Amino acid sequence: MNVIARARNMSQLARDTGLTRKGLYKALSPDGNPTFSTVTKVAKALGLQITVQAIP
Repeated sequence: MNVIARARNMSQLARDTGLTRKGLYKALSPDGNPTFSTVTKVAKALGLQITVQAIP
């Protein structure tokens, strides 16, 4: 998700998620440990949907 976020405008993504740019860079860095809340906010701002599905 980091690559997608960087390809888009990180400042705009920060505004859309209600997070700071610094917080986004930190959470989406290779050493970052984003909360599920952060991941869902970023996914939604990027027009993505997270789906959980039972394993057959």
